[in-house]
Amino acid sequence: MTVNILPKNNAKMSSIKAIGPWQIAWKRFKKNRVAMVGAAMFIIIVLSVIIVPFISPFDLNTFDLTQKKLPPSSKHWLGTDEQGRDVLLRLFLGGRISILVGLMAAGVSVSLGTLVGGIAGYYGGRIDNILMRIAEIVYSIPFTPTVISISAALMWRVSSEQKMYLVMGLIGILSWPGLARMVRGQILSLREQEFMQAAEVLGISDWSRIIRHLVPNTLAYIIVSATLGTPMCLGQCNGCGCLLE
Repeated sequence: MTVNILPKNNAKMSSIKAIGPWQIAWKRFKKNRVAMVGAAMFIIIVLSVIIVPFISPFDLNTFDLTQKKLPPSSKHWLGTDEQGRDVLLRLFLGGRISILVGLMAAGVSVSLGTLVGGIAGYYGGRIDNILMRIAEIVYSIPFTPTVISISAALMWRVSSEQKMYLVMGLIGILSWPGLARMVRGQILSLREQEFMQAAEVLGISDWSRIIRHLVPNTLAYIIVSATLGTPMCLGQCNGCGCLLE
């Protein structure tokens, strides 16, 4: 007597769902308790610097010299400054700017590094040589003298807020070569594997191969670079704080 087990196998195969690199990374992230606690703390800080200034009863542009340099109290939890402004409110407003600077600068750096590294690693040859030589030139540009020179040239032409965005852009533009090299090295090995040969047989475009198949497999390096790059960009911008005045 023969038993037909094909329907059962077909049912099992139909119930199997493909899991992409992003889903795998998210599942691993959820299993790491330290990472989840850190993410929760970061979300709380971001929400605090966004919401607290709106619900605070104090105004940053309101000066009260009769309330200057007060110690911490029930009304002013961290006291007041020389102009009578609430220090806690200034702390949250400063945190908003700091987070904005770090995330935007790191975002520019990660985007450029991933794009350049992905293109260089996939195409190789002359394109790889040109992009890597450009990365070496950018890597050799000193950050602080460049910012000082640009700030001095634009001293009276742009406002302090525009200088802040200028410094954020410079930090991102000058910080991408390291990530580009790491992504390029990974893609050089990944592009020869079987799944890329299958993508070529299926006629998938080069751009889709880079963005949908190669870059997600370098996600670990990108996340580490973004995690370490955000505080580094923030420190660089704080070091150049005098240039934003």
